Amino acid sequence: MSPKTTKIITEQSDVEVVCNKIKKLLKQKGLTYESFAQEYFHKTEGWFSHIMNKKRRFTVDVLLEIAEKLDVDPTSLLPGKDSPKTLDEYIDLRIDKKLEELKQFMEKLINKKLTKNK
Repeated sequence: MSPKTTKIITEQSDVEVVCNKIKKLLKQKGLTYESFAQEYFHKTEGWFSHIMNKKRRFTVDVLLEIAEKLDVDPTSLLPGKDSPKTLDEYIDLRIDKKLEELKQFMEKLINKKLTKNK
């Protein structure tokens, strides 16, 4: 999986939840963005800061890496009280939600078109 193409968390509210969970874990472990990025990823603080400040999206690979470095189950970082049991389940839930939104949008378009043609 390529981190540049595999995006999983797109909802802004979900990104916020994941970031807050990561921030809490960093604080518990006494880590700063800078120390975490350098020690575990050999990258600059800016790279990690961009992720945490929502200027860069989470990918499956990045989420898995962060969870591994923090020594937590990746699903524990996902949003929701009843977090999905797997990343695939999370992705399936997101797809279902987007399909439902698309269905509602299409129904509105069809109704608008039918109303216009009367």
